Amino acid sequence: MRAAILFLVSSLFLHGAFGARNGLMEDFYEESCPNAEMIVRNVTWKLTAADQFLQADLLRLHYHDCFVRGCDASILLDSTKTSVAERDQDLNLSLDGFNEIDEIKSEVEKECPGIVSCADILALAARDSVSFKVEPDLTILLLRPRDGSAGDPPSPATAAAAATSAVSSRSPATRSGNSGLFKRPMWPVLTGRRDGKISLASEVPGNLPVPSSDFKTLEQLFGKKGLDVNDLVALSGAHILLDMHIVMHLSTGFSISREKVV
Repeated sequence: MRAAILFLVSSLFLHGAFGARNGLMEDFYEESCPNAEMIVRNVTWKLTAADQFLQADLLRLHYHDCFVRGCDASILLDSTKTSVAERDQDLNLSLDGFNEIDEIKSEVEKECPGIVSCADILALAARDSVSFKVEPDLTILLLRPRDGSAGDPPSPATAAAAATSAVSSRSPATRSGNSGLFKRPMWPVLTGRRDGKISLASEVPGNLPVPSSDFKTLEQLFGKKGLDVNDLVALSGAHILLDMHIVMHLSTGFSISREKVV
C-alpha cells in the first residue's frame, strides 16, 4: 500500500502541479553548487532519523506552498507590520517543518552562499524525507488503550514491556539500521525555482481545501491546479500514510499516537 501511494505521489510531483515548469531542469546546480542536492539529502535524512513525523510535515509544507502562488517558498516568508503572510493564515497554523528547512538552508549556504533557492530546498527536502524509511521510535510515542478510551497511560514498566515486545517481534532485517533507507529518491525533482517575494494570507482561502470540504469541492479545487482525481487520492493517501499521529496499532494490545497536537 505504501509503495502504491508513493508511486502516485511521485507521478504527481514529477508531472502534476508540483512538477515540470518552464526553466526547471535536472541538475540545475551542477556547476554553481554541485553538492547542493547531496547536502539537502544528508541533512534531511539526519533530521528525519531523529523525527519520524518530519516526512508528513515537509510533504504537507511543500503541498501548502505549491497550492498558493506555485512552488515558490512563499509559505516560508514571515508576516510584516503591514501584511499577514500565508504561514499565519488559519489553514496553515498547524504546519511544521519550518525550523528544519532553516537548518537545511543554513548548511547549503555554508557551501554555496546565495545560490540555491529556498523553493528548491523545500521541494528536495520533501522528496528526501519521504525517501527515508523510518521505524516508529517508541521512546517518543504515547501508548494508549487500543479501544481509544481516555484511561491513564500504562505504567513505565508496562510501556517498556510493550515497546520491547513490539521491537523484538520484528525480523532482524527490519531491526537493522539499514532498513530505514529506501536508498533511492522516490521521485525526481527538477530544480531552478525562484523564491517568491510576496506572501499573502488573503490568497490562501480558495486555494487550499478546508477540513469540511466535500469530495466535489476537492475535485474542483484540484482541477483548477491542473490535477485530477488520481492526484487528489495520492496527496490524501500520502497525508494519511505518513502523518503518524494517526493511530498505529501494536500487537501488544495498545495503539500508539503522536503526543503533539497537529
